[in-house]
Amino acid sequence: MRLLIATAISTLLLISGAFAQSNSPSDTPSERAKSETQVLEKARSEAQRGNSDTKDDRQNAAQTEAVQAEHPGWYSENKPYRPCPILGCPGRCPYPPLFQPESR
Repeated sequence: MRLLIATAISTLLLISGAFAQSNSPSDTPSERAKSETQVLEKARSEAQRGNSDTKDDRQNAAQTEAVQAEHPGWYSENKPYRPCPILGCPGRCPYPPLFQPESR
C-alpha cells in the first residue's frame, strides 16, 4: 500500500514538474534533461524507501511469529473468563476476588 502511495505521489511530482519546466523558454535542452533526471532520481529514492518499509513490515511479522512460537502463553490464555468483582456480578459471583478486604 505504501508503495502504491509513493508511486502515485512520484508520478504527480513528475507530471507537474514536466509541465512547469517545459514552459520556460530560457532552459536549454541539457538543463531540462538534468532537472528531469534529478526529479526521476528523487522519485526512485522515494519508491525505494517505500520498498524498504514493506521489507521491514515482513521482517517484523516474521519476528512476531517466531516469538509467538517460542512463547505461546504470551498470546493466548487458557484460564476461564472472570468478570470484574468491583463492577458486581449479575447474581452470586462464582469467582470471588482473591483478596479479601478488611472489614472494620
